[in-house]
Amino acid sequence: MERFTGEFRFVFEKDADLIYSALKPEEGEGIRSEAKIYLKGDALILRLKAEDLTSFRAGLNSWLRLLKICEEVLEDEY
Repeated sequence: MERFTGEFRFVFEKDADLIYSALKPEEGEGIRSEAKIYLKGDALILRLKAEDLTSFRAGLNSWLRLLKICEEVLEDEY
Protein backbone atom coordinates (compact mmCIF):
# COMPACT_ATOMS: atom_id res chain seq x y z
CA MET A 1 0.00 0.00 0.00
CA GLU A 2 1.45 3.34 -1.05
CA ARG A 3 1.21 6.14 1.50
CA PHE A 4 1.16 9.86 0.86
CA THR A 5 2.54 12.18 3.52
CA GLY A 6 3.03 15.89 3.86
CA GLU A 7 3.96 18.50 6.41
CA PHE A 8 2.56 22.01 6.19
CA ARG A 9 3.50 25.08 8.24
CA PHE A 10 1.01 27.89 8.83
CA VAL A 11 2.35 31.05 10.48
CA PHE A 12 -0.03 33.37 12.31
CA GLU A 13 0.67 36.92 13.42
CA LYS A 14 -1.35 36.31 16.57
CA ASP A 15 -3.60 33.75 18.23
CA ALA A 16 -1.69 30.67 16.99
CA ASP A 17 -2.26 29.04 20.39
CA LEU A 18 -5.98 29.75 20.21
CA ILE A 19 -6.25 28.23 16.72
CA TYR A 20 -4.22 25.23 17.86
CA SER A 21 -6.55 24.69 20.84
CA ALA A 22 -9.62 24.93 18.62
CA LEU A 23 -8.29 22.43 16.06
CA LYS A 24 -6.55 19.93 18.36
CA PRO A 25 -9.75 17.86 18.90
CA GLU A 26 -10.05 17.43 15.12
CA GLU A 27 -6.75 15.59 14.72
CA GLY A 28 -6.52 11.84 14.59
CA GLU A 29 -7.22 8.95 12.34
CA GLY A 30 -9.98 9.02 9.76
CA ILE A 31 -11.16 6.29 7.43
CA ARG A 32 -8.23 6.58 4.99
CA SER A 33 -6.13 9.40 6.43
CA GLU A 34 -4.50 10.61 9.61
CA ALA A 35 -3.67 14.13 10.74
CA LYS A 36 -1.55 15.48 13.59
CA ILE A 37 -1.07 19.13 14.53
CA TYR A 38 1.69 20.74 16.55
CA LEU A 39 2.36 24.25 17.77
CA LYS A 40 5.86 25.73 17.34
CA GLY A 41 5.94 29.37 18.41
CA ASP A 42 3.69 31.32 16.07
CA ALA A 43 3.35 28.41 13.62
CA LEU A 44 0.91 25.56 13.44
CA ILE A 45 2.39 22.41 11.89
CA LEU A 46 0.06 19.96 10.15
CA ARG A 47 1.30 16.45 9.35
CA LEU A 48 -1.01 14.54 7.06
CA LYS A 49 -0.82 10.89 5.95
CA ALA A 50 -3.20 9.10 3.61
CA GLU A 51 -3.53 5.78 1.84
CA ASP A 52 -4.01 7.35 -1.58
CA LEU A 53 -3.76 10.69 -3.34
CA THR A 54 -7.53 11.26 -3.36
CA SER A 55 -7.71 10.81 0.42
CA PHE A 56 -4.68 13.06 0.89
CA ARG A 57 -6.26 15.84 -1.15
CA ALA A 58 -9.58 15.50 0.68
CA GLY A 59 -7.86 15.59 4.06
CA LEU A 60 -5.80 18.63 3.13
CA ASN A 61 -8.86 20.45 1.81
CA SER A 62 -10.70 19.75 5.07
CA TRP A 63 -7.84 21.15 7.16
CA LEU A 64 -7.49 24.21 4.96
CA ARG A 65 -11.22 24.85 5.36
CA LEU A 66 -10.95 24.54 9.16
CA LEU A 67 -8.01 26.94 9.26
CA LYS A 68 -9.88 29.46 7.11
CA ILE A 69 -12.91 29.27 9.39
CA CYS A 70 -10.70 29.92 12.44
CA GLU A 71 -9.15 32.96 10.77
CA GLU A 72 -12.56 34.32 9.76
CA VAL A 73 -13.95 33.91 13.28
CA LEU A 74 -10.94 35.68 14.78
CA GLU A 75 -11.19 38.53 12.24
CA ASP A 76 -14.80 39.09 13.28
CA GLU A 77 -13.73 39.23 16.94
CA TYR A 78 -11.33 42.14 16.42
